[in-house]
Amino acid sequence: MFRVLAKVVPVTLSLDKTNIEFRFGEESSEMYTTEILKLTNNGNATAHFKWKLPEECNFTIDPIEGSVEGKKQTLSVEITYKPEGKVR
Repeated sequence: MFRVLAKVVPVTLSLDKTNIEFRFGEESSEMYTTEILKLTNNGNATAHFKWKLPEECNFTIDPIEGSVEGKKQTLSVEITYKPEGKVR
């Protein structure tokens, strides 16, 4: 018989920003604004994610769910804010 010792490391995603400021350009006539957030997987295994938003929400996220491969792979996520009503 032999023993195997392993260390389990959870798969986590890191975000490139801790705060997002949604700003409307002075020249913009759009009724919404979009910012980009980058997810990075510093682990070795694929990390799966799913954002959860309330039913009545002025934000949308694209993609709302997906996965990021390991070894420092990144994925850009678009977060859109529309002050009046739902974006969907």
